[in-house]
Amino acid sequence: MVAEHNNQIIAVAWTRIIPAYGNIDNKTPELAISCLPEYRGQGIGSKLMLELFDQLKKQGYKRTSLSVQQNNPAVRFYQKLGYKITQEKLDHAGHEDYIMVKKL
Repeated sequence: MVAEHNNQIIAVAWTRIIPAYGNIDNKTPELAISCLPEYRGQGIGSKLMLELFDQLKKQGYKRTSLSVQQNNPAVRFYQKLGYKITQEKLDHAGHEDYIMVKKL
């Protein structure tokens, strides 16, 4: 999913199933999202995520996962969207991360 403003990409959200850090199995897409700082807090990311969830459901997926650093304010954003913390672990750089899962 991509959000544009004045012909500029301002936010993207996508999923993938590869052996990456937030991957939990080969049936659960791992989520990633990025939004330019000046467009955060305006509901753009939420809208992208909701559209992405709808697409995943239509494709038959039952859940999605992600990895986020524990001190990242985005943890609350993900929780508001229905993600639950399922695991705590250190990432490749030694940061304390949460693995979060959302049922679709």
